[in-house]
Amino acid sequence: MVLNFFQDLYDSLLKKTNRKLINDSSFVVTDSSNDLYYSLGYKSCWIAVKTSSISFNTIKGIFKELTSELLVFESINGWTIISGETLPELDGYKGSYTLLTILEELSITFGESQYFGNHRTVGYYAWVKFVKGEFIRGYAHLSEKGITFLDHGEELTTIEKRLFNELEGESFLPDEDTVLSIAEDWSIIPEDLKKINHPI
Repeated sequence: MVLNFFQDLYDSLLKKTNRKLINDSSFVVTDSSNDLYYSLGYKSCWIAVKTSSISFNTIKGIFKELTSELLVFESINGWTIISGETLPELDGYKGSYTLLTILEELSITFGESQYFGNHRTVGYYAWVKFVKGEFIRGYAHLSEKGITFLDHGEELTTIEKRLFNELEGESFLPDEDTVLSIAEDWSIIPEDLKKINHPI
């Protein structure tokens, strides 16, 4: 399980932030040949799982009561995207602990899982990577409050080093493009996704 000190950290941050982010995921939906295609990336949160197929029994087993409003999309380049209104966020609350636990379980089952959050309204930018149950990297920043409430990992990933170096010594503050650049490097940008039409 995810280390208990994360729970203590989030309990502490709860008192500092005194608010909860709302996952008001925005989807750009297009209609092509009577099929609906979704594009995430902006004002949305999603999980990328390294698998070309995932059963709904597995989804239910890992997400439990959160499955009711999840969207699961057909895989692209070996990655399956999961999103929806019930997806927890790295917001410094209990949902943060829940999300990390879900990502851990997904990575144990499928090898690798990632999370991305991108909300320009409040300046919420986050990315997390788990590999085979190990918490490799995690970062979450809320510009509205000027708080970085997660910065986990012994070192930056290659794409982060490149993005940081481009700032030439300036203080790093992520934005929408930062999240998408990391998503593209780690897995895929979630565009033109076709929802799997099976009830969860």
